[in-house]
Amino acid sequence: MEIPTRAIDDFDDILDAGDRLLEALRAFRAAEGEYGGAIKLTRAFSDAFLSVTMVELELSELRHAVKVVREGAPIARADDRGVIWKRPLTPREIALHAALADEGDTNYLAQLADVLETERQRAALINADLDVKRGRGNDCRNFRVYWPGRSHAEAPACWKHLAPEEAASLEQLYDRAIAGYACPGCIATPGEDCSQEASELKLIDGRWPRVKSFRGRRVHPARLDASVGG
Repeated sequence: MEIPTRAIDDFDDILDAGDRLLEALRAFRAAEGEYGGAIKLTRAFSDAFLSVTMVELELSELRHAVKVVREGAPIARADDRGVIWKRPLTPREIALHAALADEGDTNYLAQLADVLETERQRAALINADLDVKRGRGNDCRNFRVYWPGRSHAEAPACWKHLAPEEAASLEQLYDRAIAGYACPGCIATPGEDCSQEASELKLIDGRWPRVKSFRGRRVHPARLDASVGG
């Protein structure tokens, strides 16, 4: 899989914008200091002041990483623990892998192209595997759907292998739960999908609820079960 060269060329714009951001933060911090604490700033401003050092560090790391990539310098395929990287690296990771490079190692973009192609092939195999009708129940190796009022073992099949009438019935159950019931876990009101990121997520039976999804609908199990009298 080819990596667009623009992905590297555009880092000039990112670095320039980062420099402007850093200078603006420094100027604001200096201006605020002149008031000698007479004005109490909000947390957002305080966090921005604390981030100046981190912005300086990460800009420096980004510049070094871009230099390594542009020069085509070799980088190691694995880190110092022998773990092979399988995703795009952060600027700091690029620098660390560059320091570990040995004879025969290729450059970052060449290895990244291989990583992305391997991931593309893996995803294609998974999708092809899901397209094969292997039967239902114990013959299927995929997780079964969550069916309100039933255990996972009692659900008819995974989402891929549901019969059309089963999928339609399950869709109606999710819609009924969303439309007519509030969620005891994330406090979603009737008409709202559940959220796993809700600020008021509550324990249910001593456990944090995990949202269930079906055809774009997101509902916590307790809300689904309540809709069928569970």
